[in-house]
Amino acid sequence: MTIQLQIRGVQQNGCPTSGTCSPATTVTIQIPFELNPEGDQSALRFKEHGTAFADVALNAVTDSVHVINSCDQTGISLSLASGLPAGTCAPMVMHARGPLISSTSPATPGETLVLWAYGLGAIDHPIISDCCASPDQLPLASQPFTMSFSSPDPARPVLRRLVVAAPTYAGMVGAGVYQVQFVVPDAPSDIARCRLKSGNLKVLLSGPNSADAAEICVKP
Repeated sequence: MTIQLQIRGVQQNGCPTSGTCSPATTVTIQIPFELNPEGDQSALRFKEHGTAFADVALNAVTDSVHVINSCDQTGISLSLASGLPAGTCAPMVMHARGPLISSTSPATPGETLVLWAYGLGAIDHPIISDCCASPDQLPLASQPFTMSFSSPDPARPVLRRLVVAAPTYAGMVGAGVYQVQFVVPDAPSDIARCRLKSGNLKVLLSGPNSADAAEICVKP
């Protein structure tokens, strides 16, 4: 079976004004849901003007969780990151109505936050072309996911686990992007204050076969 894929983003690095250069091109695509993790190995084929010039072997897995951050080289514009200082790699975790969580806009225990991610795998129904007049039309992630929270231990150089819980919502919003909503747990009374470029709470999103984390800032 051959499936044509839509290119979500393309970007190319620049070359110096002199000397030999072969610019690298980044192409962002979404792996199709039809790829069977338990089936035979598949291949991603690149064509130019109808002629194939490269094949890349694919080994499908059920999930490959990645919390999107402002330094991802996807070629897709992240409007949420437009106000960040240059060189800042911030996770895309935000208040329900924005902005991004930061040391100047920390989260509050009990608050519901929104996390944006790739790689949560299968969904319970295809996303419709004219989505979405109602939130009920958005497809949910088919697999179970958990959120675990930990914070630095002031007495030892380790992280202490605070709580493990299921997200309150996990679903796809289009173009391979998933939205995950979760409730911020109570913070320890001795939790450290956030620094400018680092948080005081580690949020780990885990699926059946993968996990990824983000550091966020929570009010002491």
